[in-house]
Amino acid sequence: MPPPDRRRAQALVEFSLLAPLFFVLLFALADFGRAIYFYVGIAHGAREAARFAVVRENGGSTDVTLRQQARLDLFSVPSDTTISCSPDLCAIPASPQTNLAYTQVSPSYDQRLALQSNVATPGVTTHYPLTVTLTFYFQPITPIISQLVGNRITLTAQTTMITEY
Repeated sequence: MPPPDRRRAQALVEFSLLAPLFFVLLFALADFGRAIYFYVGIAHGAREAARFAVVRENGGSTDVTLRQQARLDLFSVPSDTTISCSPDLCAIPASPQTNLAYTQVSPSYDQRLALQSNVATPGVTTHYPLTVTLTFYFQPITPIISQLVGNRITLTAQTTMITEY
């Protein structure tokens, strides 16, 4: 049996070899948990904004009101409040910021009005698919993870529902 000093040194060497791997895995797990949290948030926001848009009472919702509704349902996911292109569809900026959610609505407000005006018979409904897409550019907080997977990961949640009006 080795003397106690050698056993203590062996434990120190083993710890020094395994500790970096353990901490990298721990931080990777934390970043993965953050990414899942943000994805669940944007999926909920897209689903609620699409539902808000397709119900009969909100048939005239502009893209701006749909973006505002998506922002209300994003939990604590930060969203881009600077985009205010009414009522046309906004494109995601060429250099989007990380850790912000961007909302797109398809068809655009003008296209939705054209689809609704095609029905000339009273009492006839127009059913067409409406898609709300939320895009979130996730940035891991761990530098090693950022180097492994890239500085920015794109998370996208899309919900398509048929209008009820």
